[in-house]
Amino acid sequence: MALSRTSAESSATSNTTNTDIALSRTNENSDITTWFTSKHEVDEILRTMCHTEEQQVAWALPADDIDAKARTIKESQLKTGRPSYINAFLIQSRGSDCTTPCSACQKSGGHPFVRCKRLQGFWNGSCANCKWKDHSKNCSVVVMGEARTTAPQQIEGPERVIELDDDEEE
Repeated sequence: MALSRTSAESSATSNTTNTDIALSRTNENSDITTWFTSKHEVDEILRTMCHTEEQQVAWALPADDIDAKARTIKESQLKTGRPSYINAFLIQSRGSDCTTPCSACQKSGGHPFVRCKRLQGFWNGSCANCKWKDHSKNCSVVVMGEARTTAPQQIEGPERVIELDDDEEE
């Protein structure tokens, strides 16, 4: 699916696809752009860019929206499909905040993402900011050989339910 840029309301800029799906929004008075990766349609666009098994497994995890510093991520960058960009989006949308941000995020205040997040067991636990620049080997939160986080398991209910009165036993 092609990505294109259109102007939305006068108070905000939205990135949209050719089907008018808002990919992100930056308010004029804000220095944060929110990428709507929790929306099904936007996440489907991300899915089409996942080519490796690791990307596909990570994509299957629950997603949250991503906050990035305004004007640090361009649609043209995502359209390239560069693995470090896709992997960083997956880490940031599915990962957890680092207890202590990595040294690079502490030094720069995080770039391009607002928060230092990592996805346990994926890409050696590198944070999304380091992965975006393809500097994972320098990330101070890397944990080699760590077990992967898994999606919450669906627990099926019983095949049938028998209601008992207070004085009845099964």
